[in-house]
Amino acid sequence: MRTVAGRSFANAAPEGAAEFHQSGFRAPFVDPNPASNNQVRHFVAYFVVGMVAANTVAGDIGVMTQLAALEEQNQLQDYALGVVAAELGIDVGRSPALLKELESRVLASTCR
Repeated sequence: MRTVAGRSFANAAPEGAAEFHQSGFRAPFVDPNPASNNQVRHFVAYFVVGMVAANTVAGDIGVMTQLAALEEQNQLQDYALGVVAAELGIDVGRSPALLKELESRVLASTCR
């Protein structure tokens, strides 16, 4: 468990879990911290948030609020990745048939 802003969360990457690095991402999405191993996890989180929020105005506003916080904290690589991932999630949430195109869309939009 870890605590963020007074709330406890299960650790998304427990000790000994597989690590996902960021070497396959395009430059705008690469965290400047060389020890960062979580850009894949960030992508997945924002994709899911976008997918869940896809069919509600409140959901869209929530996604934009979260992304704005990253931008304000000068986490520009996470912000850029979050925008792309959330947009893909929203597209899939609104049209589940797009799941069959997900791999090619992710590769085209984020990978080198």
